Amino acid sequence: MPAYKDKAKGTWYASFYYEDWTGKKVKKMKRGYNRPPTWK
Repeated sequence: MPAYKDKAKGTWYASFYYEDWTGKKVKKMKRGYNRPPTWK
């Protein structure tokens, strides 16, 4: 999952799409990381 830097705020965020149980595509964003998140 890629992480991007918000240049205006100086924080990191992750953004991705997933398909919910009805088949609809939904965009999900996690914001406010001080450093790039490490996914394990």
